[in-house]
Amino acid sequence: MSKRTRAGAPKAAILAHQQESSPPSSSSTLATTKKKRPNLKSKQEHTFQPVTDPNFTSTYRVAGLHPRAQVFYCEAFVKPDLAREWRDRLLSEMEWYRPTLRVYGKDVTQSRQIAAYATTSDLKLTYSGHPVEMHHPFPPLLTQIATHLTQTLQIDFNHVMLNLYEDGSRYIGKHRDNKENLCIASLSLGVGRRWVMDRVRRKGFVVGAGDEGDGVVDRKEWTLADGSLLVMQGDTQELYTHEIPKEPKIKDLRISLTFRQLLNKE
Repeated sequence: MSKRTRAGAPKAAILAHQQESSPPSSSSTLATTKKKRPNLKSKQEHTFQPVTDPNFTSTYRVAGLHPRAQVFYCEAFVKPDLAREWRDRLLSEMEWYRPTLRVYGKDVTQSRQIAAYATTSDLKLTYSGHPVEMHHPFPPLLTQIATHLTQTLQIDFNHVMLNLYEDGSRYIGKHRDNKENLCIASLSLGVGRRWVMDRVRRKGFVVGAGDEGDGVVDRKEWTLADGSLLVMQGDTQELYTHEIPKEPKIKDLRISLTFRQLLNKE
């Protein structure tokens, strides 16, 4: 495992240009009512659930995707001032490090820094064949962010993976997440970056072809804005890959916080 490093001071945030494909959903800030503080502690017998709140699912569903792929996007989930505060504090307070990856039988150090947290010590995770350096419980800042998220979505998360994209040279390649994750929620803080979703092809055939109906596209892309929230559930991971490609012209940073529901299999 490579030596842990602290992220540097934040660069000035800029507004990313909009991509030619229009954003998939409304840019209005999601209104939330004051609700009971969620219990962020993980329990072995706990059964996680996807997002079902009709106020959220009807307002922020992304059009043009297979109906079994439930993807939601709220462009202004966090107000700009709060998004900037969270970004700056995360840079200085989180336990950032560069993980070791197994690539073609060799160990290499990833250029992109990550930080991983769980609510309890029994939750484990591997990353490209190596155990993730997991910290627990959530520190106060992550508890604050998770509470904001769960009060809106009305579901619990017990793990978060943070990724630091220091500029447009940092990226994440085309991939699919574990299908056991019933719901994945990703919060973006910092400069906007392109998000690309492509239909999965298997043996030359598009997975799910023939039952998607009209208006479904093979590729969907838009810019993940500062303070935006992306939620994936349903059969999204079966039907689509996703990636954040390189953008050499971007010189500012972005932090993503991807919240998941890990099951303890020990």
